[in-house]
Amino acid sequence: MKRGLALILCLLICFCSIGLTGCGTEIGGETGNNHGVKTDNKTGNGYSGNSVELDPYDMELLYTICLEDLMDRQDLRNVIADFSLELFRESYTENDNNVISPLSATIALGILAMGTDGDSRTEIESVFAKHYNSEKNDGLLDAVLAYLCQYQEILMQRGTNINVSPIKLNNSLWIRNEENRLNVEKNYIYEIYEYFRCRAFSSPFDESTVNDINYWCEESTDGQIKEMLDEIPYDAVLYILNALSFDGQWQRVYEEDDIKEFATFTTEKGEIQNCTMMYSSEGRYLQDENTKGFIKNYKDGFSFVALLPSESIKIKDYVDSLNGEKWRNLFEISEFGEVFCGLPKFSAEKEIGLVPMLKTMGIKDIFIPNKANLSKIGESSFGNLYASDVRQKVVIDVNDKGTKAAAVTMIQVKDTAIAMPVEPKEVILDRPFVYAIIDNETNTPLFLGTVESM
Repeated sequence: MKRGLALILCLLICFCSIGLTGCGTEIGGETGNNHGVKTDNKTGNGYSGNSVELDPYDMELLYTICLEDLMDRQDLRNVIADFSLELFRESYTENDNNVISPLSATIALGILAMGTDGDSRTEIESVFAKHYNSEKNDGLLDAVLAYLCQYQEILMQRGTNINVSPIKLNNSLWIRNEENRLNVEKNYIYEIYEYFRCRAFSSPFDESTVNDINYWCEESTDGQIKEMLDEIPYDAVLYILNALSFDGQWQRVYEEDDIKEFATFTTEKGEIQNCTMMYSSEGRYLQDENTKGFIKNYKDGFSFVALLPSESIKIKDYVDSLNGEKWRNLFEISEFGEVFCGLPKFSAEKEIGLVPMLKTMGIKDIFIPNKANLSKIGESSFGNLYASDVRQKVVIDVNDKGTKAAAVTMIQVKDTAIAMPVEPKEVILDRPFVYAIIDNETNTPLFLGTVESM
């Protein structure tokens, strides 16, 4: 029986809070100010007009925070990659086409982490510290957040003079506008904008807000993800969203003669399924004791990575073994030379609740109503703030032209109102395999997944 798998900077400070009934700009309008903050959505779009964008620079006292250049810090790259692979291992489900965007989840979690304090902040830092080779972890979370800030900016600047970057990254914060209920720190609104260009909106949290959030998701993913929310609970007071989309064209596209319509793919259970296989010759071969694979380049600095486990290994066991060290080693010992490759056309979509995985990884306090410390975000007169849900929706489509993929990660925050070589190599992906879309500069996985059926 054939078995296998596919994995797919300067800040400001102030110490006042904002009651969210103030002035701002409706989504769908146009505004600009001398800080360069603007919304440029066209009139007649899908927004309700009831959500108002807040000016992140609406503060009495501004101060500048300078972030050192961290992009050459290999230790921080390793921390992000290790966290990404741990999240992938924890989110994996058997007999399914898995796909997740660890980068989207990490940025959304980073935006939330900027509002934590005390034990809640220390706990998040300790989860990243598991992958950090140092006895001293003080300041690690700050370094991770600064690295993510700079990395997001670099990703969005990828592309040639002719082509725009295949990556789009957008972040938003949605705040319940209810009198005498929620006060959000102006510091927090400012800092998440400076770090992550996260736009903050004051909204009534009614049906119009559901529409606005869903339209934001659709607009931010080029229509690939149209809905993340169907209703808003009474005790929900904040939503943090990250949207990541990728639209990459192959550096060398497949010609008609490279495509075989009636090829086969064998599942781990031995079931033979029809697929469309795309054949090509690539130039980089991956191999270790239980893996062979290849790298196929997109334009503008991104690549598709395919990992085919040995037939004797179950895909679950292989995913369980895929840690940061193994990931880095595959790239370090890769060989340059001709590789004959077969890649099936495939598409997948998945919605994942990430709270159980994050708890298993060690992030627990922020999900406990009476224990979470989100005091740097603000406070509610109805009770303590805590994260009640972390959810991600992902879609991916791999075809002969390239790859389109998108992910939205949404964090819901509630108050406790009612809750508590020489020879050519060959890799034919005709059985379950692991895949990833990576940034070539750092080998950071933007998307990871498995293909286990057609």
